[in-house]
Amino acid sequence: MKKMSAIALVTALLATPVAVLATETTEAEKPTAFEQLDQNNDGKISAVEAKDTAPLVQQFEELDVNKDGYLTEAEFSLIQTDTETTAYLSAKNAVFTL
Repeated sequence: MKKMSAIALVTALLATPVAVLATETTEAEKPTAFEQLDQNNDGKISAVEAKDTAPLVQQFEELDVNKDGYLTEAEFSLIQTDTETTAYLSAKNAVFTL
């Protein structure tokens, strides 16, 4: 009986790290802020998708460089790396290719 309990304990201990590792999400698997906001996964953020993110709503028109009503990942990246003022100036001077 003790031998059976020892085997069960060892098996449980060996299986635990595998189970923990299997449930952990790596950084690469976590969605980016852009991916989280792009709810329909069309590769762009609409004003409707941005509506619950106040800083993005405030700067949406300024960041929408080509004025198509959507933010591409390149346009969105301006808010990620710049302050409001520099994002505005960068967006005005940026060249984007589609």
